[in-house]
Amino acid sequence: MYLRMIFLVFSLLCAKLAMADWNFSTTSHTVLESPTAFGVSVDGARSLALTCVDGNPLIFAHGYPAVPGANRQDSFAIVVDGQSFTVTGEHAPPDGLWSGAPTADLIAALKKGRIADVTPVRQPTMRVPLKGSSIAIDAALERCAPVSRSQAGNVGGNSVSKTVLTGALIAQACAGDYQIAEGAELTGQLDGDDKPDIMLDWAGVSCADASKGRGAGRCGINMCTIEVFFTQTQKGQQLLGHKPQILQRAFGKSALRTLALRPSCPGGALECWIDWRWNGTELEAVR
Repeated sequence: MYLRMIFLVFSLLCAKLAMADWNFSTTSHTVLESPTAFGVSVDGARSLALTCVDGNPLIFAHGYPAVPGANRQDSFAIVVDGQSFTVTGEHAPPDGLWSGAPTADLIAALKKGRIADVTPVRQPTMRVPLKGSSIAIDAALERCAPVSRSQAGNVGGNSVSKTVLTGALIAQACAGDYQIAEGAELTGQLDGDDKPDIMLDWAGVSCADASKGRGAGRCGINMCTIEVFFTQTQKGQQLLGHKPQILQRAFGKSALRTLALRPSCPGGALECWIDWRWNGTELEAVR
């Protein structure tokens, strides 16, 4: 919802500022009261913007055709003067909007670069000139917590900040505020493409409304749901397990490992580790 409100504001601004330098919008111009830097595409139809949400940098691209559908996890590519970055986060189809957590390297590139080419999945590329971006971005992110490599996990050479990528899904399940434990959200290249997929361990989710139950109702007596969102198929898969972790494999790929309990373990063992690998359609257990 907060991105939809920003989208409405910037739709009006972009119509007036096509082909202009990057601009900075103060708190008086956004419903969120969040300072925002933005640049308009060369055709004047779309824009790329950076703002700060809950102390964390957020980048979003919008102006694409609106289509029906629920918000979901997705990725978009940004190439700055030949340097490529992948941003994974939330896609809001009815708003033609993609958003996610930018890395420190991406922010630095946008400030120093000349041209950014932005390509969401299955959408045309928009070209955004970066003249004036450094001053506007510095102003917008002045009060944002810095994105550092020590704070971030490394996926395919690009770090991902602590912004909650599945926040919309969790907020819907909790019907309001929530807390998420460190490590409850992981990313890795689990399917067959080169974009980071997202894994959410509902055991690490606590709703402000305790009546929603442990893990927003996604947990049983012994195990909780582990939900994986794939960028290749745009679908999800639900698993049951404990203590999920991402294992690095050859050629930059990853596997998901979970702890299982009897009777899921061979030989009557009380507990065992299960590796989940992509079989072309979904993750398959390899014991």
